[in-house]
This record gives sequence, C-alpha cells and structure tokens, in this order.
Amino acid sequence: MRRSRASMPGGRAWRAVRAASVVGLALWAIASLAQDNQQEKGTEPFSQDLVGEAKCIECHKDIGEEWQRVRHSSTLMKEDPKPSAQAGCEACHGPGREHSEAEPGERKDKIVNPKGLSPDEISDICLECHEELVPADLWRFGPHALALDEDIGCTTCHEVHRVTKHSPMLRESVRETCLTQCHLERGLEDRVALGLHHPITVSKSYPEVNISEGFLECVLCHNQHGSVNLKSLRASKGPSLCARCHRTDGPTPKNHKLAEWKDGHKAVALVDKTPCMDCHDEQAFCTECHGVPMPHPEGWAPELHKEVASFAESAPCFKCHQRDWCGICHLKA
Repeated sequence: MRRSRASMPGGRAWRAVRAASVVGLALWAIASLAQDNQQEKGTEPFSQDLVGEAKCIECHKDIGEEWQRVRHSSTLMKEDPKPSAQAGCEACHGPGREHSEAEPGERKDKIVNPKGLSPDEISDICLECHEELVPADLWRFGPHALALDEDIGCTTCHEVHRVTKHSPMLRESVRETCLTQCHLERGLEDRVALGLHHPITVSKSYPEVNISEGFLECVLCHNQHGSVNLKSLRASKGPSLCARCHRTDGPTPKNHKLAEWKDGHKAVALVDKTPCMDCHDEQAFCTECHGVPMPHPEGWAPELHKEVASFAESAPCFKCHQRDWCGICHLKA
C-alpha cells in the first residue's frame, strides 16, 4: 500500500529517535501487520485514482522515454503487478489522477514529489520493493541512514529514471561514490597509511577472485546497505572475511618471514593484536600454537594456570615467558 507523505518518517530528528526508540519499532511492526492483512483481503487502495504510465509520459515525455529503458520500468510495468498500486510511475509517485487533472500551478502538490521528501522518506519508498535485497531494518539502523552529519538515502548513490554506466544504477563509479564524495574526506587514506585499514589499491590482478589491478571496490568487504557485523562488514572480521578473496596459501606479510618473528611476534601482539585478527582466529589459531588458552582468560594467573604449568623444559609457559617470570609469585615457595 502506498503510504502518504504525511505518514512517512523523515529528517535527522527521526533518525536520532529511531535509533533509540523501541516504541517506534513496535508501531512500525503493527502498521506492517495491518498493511499485510489489508492486502490479504484483496483490497487495493487508490486503484480508482491510478492513470497508468502512458498518461504520465504524455507530459513527462523525455524522462518517461528514458525511464522505459531502465530495469525499473520492466519490473514496474508488468501486465499483472500485485497490488495494482505498485504499477508504473505511480508505484513510487502515488496515484496520478488528481495530479493530471489539476491546474498547472497546483499539480506539484497533488503527487509524491521526491524534491519535497527527505532522504529517509525516499528510501522508504524504495524499500517497499527492494526489501528482499536490502532488509529494511539493516538499512534504517545502519551507519549510512543514521549518519547525523549527512543526509543519505537510496537516491544519494542510485539513479532511478536514467540509464547509467555503472551497475547497479549507480550515479557514479563505486570509487567516486564511496571515496571521492565521502570517505576520503573522513581520513581513509591516513588509516590505510597507519595500517588500520586494508589498502584500497592493488598492484596486480587476481583473476581467481575477480580483482583487477588498481582500485579495490569497497563492497568486496563492506555491505553498503547495512550488516549485522561491525563496520558493515560482509562477514565477521577475521579469517572468514579475508578468505573471501585471500587463499590460505596467499602472500605472507614481510615481518612474518623474519627469523626472529616466531619468538618476537609477542612484542607486536601484546601492544595491539587487532591486525593479527584480520587473518588469524584469536581462539583457534593462537591456542593451537601456544598450547594454552590464548589470550589467557580472566583468573588465569592466580588459579587456572596451575593445571598446565610446570618447570619442565617443554612446558607451554616458556614459549613466551622466561623462567624468572615464575619467581614473581613463586619466590617464597
């Protein structure tokens, strides 16, 4: 069912309230249930007010003819759309009879005009059809929709009416959309230089994972429409994410090849083990080599370590610790 403009959420205030409001979620769920029930009964609101896309194109000829060439038109102009209110131009702009019959100076107020909508309101229209590809809750509570310093909606990045050179109907390339227009200004290159972010370019092509020399598309790792994972990653950070592109026999970091790396890596890991976890599973990988739970769980030093600790040369403790370390606590003994 096409919602009226008055019922659509919008603006930065809504985004802030939405992020914290359980009541809003409950109301949304109730409204959705009521809408589903109405559709199950076979009611099709506005059907008597629909005029069809041919009527729209009579006045909006240029954009209408171009729109007929994009995927939206082939989907929205099916012979038997369900419900009929989701057909043609009126699927997004609402019933067109009042708009088409109104005087020229009054027409813009008789139709859903995106120029008068907030990015959130526009996105709500898109999600009525695209929720299978973009789960509404992931988008509405994701970092793009909730960005308080930016007004970001579906049409910020995607074109609706015109054919573009960039799939899927992006206004610009992924590099231009993600980096030039936004994330470079937020210090992404500095994070890459500090080793806090994966490089955004590669010096060679990797056909086996469909990666070409040059720019690495952000969407290889991130889901721009939202994710249950931190930073909108497509998989949990760690091996499951890296393995999407990197083979297990892939390139080894230069510092890993140093003779002293096996004994010296603790100096890196103790300061910040985050880079290690980009490729290695914290529990399985570290524990398998160290022979004891890594990192040590809470309560390890006072009680738990005695189950595995000994003064034998082969004791796992001495893979990292000097024997003098034991004397800190066991000196009296």
